[in-house]
Amino acid sequence: LLTLYGDKTLNDACTACIQLALSVPLSDIMSFTKLTVQYFIFLEVLCGCNMGSVVLLESKDFVTLVGTVQHGMANTLDMRISEMCAVIIDHIGTLVFKCKHRVRPDASPYVIAVQAHLTAMPTMLMDILRCLLDQLLLDDYAECKVMAQPILSLILANGEGALSEVSNHVISKRPAEIRPKMAEGFSKLMHGIHANLMPDNRAAFADNVEGFRAEVRTWTGGST
Repeated sequence: LLTLYGDKTLNDACTACIQLALSVPLSDIMSFTKLTVQYFIFLEVLCGCNMGSVVLLESKDFVTLVGTVQHGMANTLDMRISEMCAVIIDHIGTLVFKCKHRVRPDASPYVIAVQAHLTAMPTMLMDILRCLLDQLLLDDYAECKVMAQPILSLILANGEGALSEVSNHVISKRPAEIRPKMAEGFSKLMHGIHANLMPDNRAAFADNVEGFRAEVRTWTGGST
């Protein structure tokens, strides 16, 4: 409503809060559990309720913010933080996907900002997708239905060939004897899945992911 009337008060306040959060060294954020939890709660709420203020950040700040989420995902043993990071990444992947597939051809400020961010971080989203798949397969406590959401949004946001590229990376790190089975499993992940992020499509993908992880565990004797 504020945006509709040209009132930038909320966005300005959110931007100031983001700048303040990003001024804290990442090593400090990750070293103090209470601070870590509150930092990612803040980002989760912000991305869920006012993504506009995030996407309109300068590219260097947007890249820094996404980098902290990637670091949090890859370096925490706390499932609360891991799942919050997954939700944040899903919001970002969803935004990128929607901006790339706008029905109207005109470029809004959000589309222009997303294009600038992608130019500034050409491989980061693919790197995060690899991280998510590794965590899904390696972490016994990773929640399939939570992890599947950002995996799907990033596959669609990165475009055709994204899943093939990251799956080759994941498969190459597995024992040679199970690589053909993993390749076949990855090829089935998108069966019945359409290029949208509607709830039914997300649920179907989550089922595919859960089935794939169960298969991988049978091939590896319960350890991926």
